[in-house]
Amino acid sequence: MGLRDDPETWKAYQRAWRQAHRNPEKRRQYDRQRYRQHHDQILARLYQTNRKYRARLKADVLQRYGGTCACCAESRIEFLSIDHMQGGGTAHRRQIHRAAGNGFYNWLKKQHYPDGYRVLCMNCNTALGFYGYCPHGNLQSVPTSHNHHDGEQLEFPTDS
Repeated sequence: MGLRDDPETWKAYQRAWRQAHRNPEKRRQYDRQRYRQHHDQILARLYQTNRKYRARLKADVLQRYGGTCACCAESRIEFLSIDHMQGGGTAHRRQIHRAAGNGFYNWLKKQHYPDGYRVLCMNCNTALGFYGYCPHGNLQSVPTSHNHHDGEQLEFPTDS
């Protein structure tokens, strides 16, 4: 029976070898050399891993808050975002030192998905934040100083 045939014996051998050959400086040199030799592959793998994690995180957070736009029922994840229901999202993200997107999604997850947030598509979220209402007519925002039109409907000129 070989050394690798018994998992416990193999683990004990590996532990003993690592203990006997522990040299942090040699390990750092090896790691640096390996990184230089395989830089492109390491970065490509890291990029793919991070990309998958960010996609899963966004999907999880959006699903926790309903998974579809609360105004127009849009369900394509590429169009969805989280809205602060009482407004003030930018100030809140500054206060918690998080940018929009994944930093904010991580914060929501760590806070165990608190109340006061909802899923909106980017169109509804932008219109609500900028105009104070959504053109679909299903949402009115809380009046804040950043609503540029305080909820009044805008009339655009026609080409007649």
